[in-house]
Amino acid sequence: MEEAHVRPARPLFTEHADLRRVLHRIESMLANPPDPAGRLPWLKDLCDRLREYKPRLDAHFAAEEDGGLFDEIEDHSPGAAEAARKFCAEHPELIGRLEDLIEAASRKAADDAGFQSLLAQARDLVHTLESHEERENDLLYRVLDGGDAALD
Repeated sequence: MEEAHVRPARPLFTEHADLRRVLHRIESMLANPPDPAGRLPWLKDLCDRLREYKPRLDAHFAAEEDGGLFDEIEDHSPGAAEAARKFCAEHPELIGRLEDLIEAASRKAADDAGFQSLLAQARDLVHTLESHEERENDLLYRVLDGGDAALD
C-alpha cells in the first residue's frame, strides 16, 4: 500500500502548537484589558508580544510556501488543490493585518473609542489566525490520513 502522507506531520503540528501558545498569550491580554490608567504600559506590552509573534509567523508562512508543502499536498491529493491555494492567499492578508495592528497599538490609542476599536481589531485578528490554523490542520489531517482532502 502506498504511503498516505507527503511529509512527516509532527513538525508541522508542533510548529502550529508553538505559534498557538504565543497567540494565546496575546489572547489572554485581550481578554483582560486594563482600566484607562493602565492602558499605556498594557499597549506597550501588547506591541512587544505582537512584534515577537510576527517574525515567527513570517517564518512559518515562508516555510510552508517556499518549502513546497502546499505543492506536495496538491500533488498527493488533487482534491486539496483549491484549499491549499486559499491558505497561501490568506498568508499575505494575515501578515498585513498583523502589521496594521502593531502600527495601531504603537500609536497608543488613549481615548476610549480608539482603545475599544483596537481591542476589536486585535480580537478579530486572533480569531482569524486561530481559524486559519484549525482549517489548515484539518486539511493536513485529511491529506495525511488519505481521505478526501477537499474542504466543505
